[in-house]
Amino acid sequence: MPRPRKPHLHRERNRHRTIVWYVRLGKGPRVRINGVYGTPEFEAAYRAAIGGEPLRAAGKAASGSIAWLWLNYRQTNKWTNLSLATRSSGKTSCEEC
Repeated sequence: MPRPRKPHLHRERNRHRTIVWYVRLGKGPRVRINGVYGTPEFEAAYRAAIGGEPLRAAGKAASGSIAWLWLNYRQTNKWTNLSLATRSSGKTSCEEC
């Protein structure tokens, strides 16, 4: 007999024929679970989605990458001396980096 699925866990096949897992509580928004089913990373992401916690960032940007350069520039005086309007007008926010 197959192992029953965890509560609120849904499996879908996307247009690329890849299996994707989502958590959906009631009629709320779906939260995508990254990782391979059954791994510790998958379990941690599932528990975070059920608890309503935001997922942790993957970590710092790799040294020498564009994201690393951008994050370091934002810590300099040149960046902090700019007005808030100037900082927000660039539309190059790196919040998802």
